[in-house]
Amino acid sequence: MLKVDFTRIIPSDALIYVFTFIPGLLFLGAVGIANPKLGGLVAAVESALTLGKYTGIFAVLFAAFVIGAAFITFVGLIRHFILGYAWAFWYFSKPLLCKYALLPILNRLLFVPPPAPYAPPPKPKPRWIQELHRKATKEAFTPIAGDGPAFQWWAVLAKQLVKKRCGLEENELPATSLEPIQEILTEPTRGETHGEVMFITLHATGWSALAATYFAAGLRTTWFFVFAFFLIANGLLEGGAAARALANPDVRDTLRLRAVLRQFPTLKSPPSAESQPKNDAAEES
Repeated sequence: MLKVDFTRIIPSDALIYVFTFIPGLLFLGAVGIANPKLGGLVAAVESALTLGKYTGIFAVLFAAFVIGAAFITFVGLIRHFILGYAWAFWYFSKPLLCKYALLPILNRLLFVPPPAPYAPPPKPKPRWIQELHRKATKEAFTPIAGDGPAFQWWAVLAKQLVKKRCGLEENELPATSLEPIQEILTEPTRGETHGEVMFITLHATGWSALAATYFAAGLRTTWFFVFAFFLIANGLLEGGAAARALANPDVRDTLRLRAVLRQFPTLKSPPSAESQPKNDAAEES
């Protein structure tokens, strides 16, 4: 499969601003082509104001950037307030549902009354009920995420990172929780918190295409709606996956661990005795 790394051509920060133009350009282009009245209105305004060629191009690009940024902001609100809170509520309520709703029902289904004298042995319960009971028990009595292996690895590596970065010894570290430095040493990447930039842009482009149908009746065709909803569904899947990773306690600790591991290659190793520059007197002797 062919993969193109745009970051080798354009820096990642600048690439975000380049992608911001795409939803706005699609909106302006689709509306301008499908609604000739708006195109004629723009031409009339341009002739009335005697705008130059480059001034008109700048105005179109500026409008495309503003419109694209608005749709990308709208996509961010969907990911944060709808997908993010939905997954957070699910992981909060999942142990409670398993403990107080599902387990009592499964316990009744798996209950075996004492056998009567000379009665045949009871039939074994279906395997799928036993497997569901095992999973529900695990979900209902899962330990706190902070006690998991990922968090323990993070705590050890975080101490080492603080010692190497700040030059502290083990006895100089305060005997307290590492919670205050969690956000400092575990800054996630933009892709881990919001998803891939390309999918965010496609999601915003789908909403811009859907909004363009309101201003241009000629765009209200089956294929154009399929195109718009396909981009929106693709963006919702990507945004839902990013929101789920941040809401899942186990995956969230893994992201912390990954963020700490990214910091170690950036540390400068202390100069050794062999790498110390020699002074002039030592060289002459």
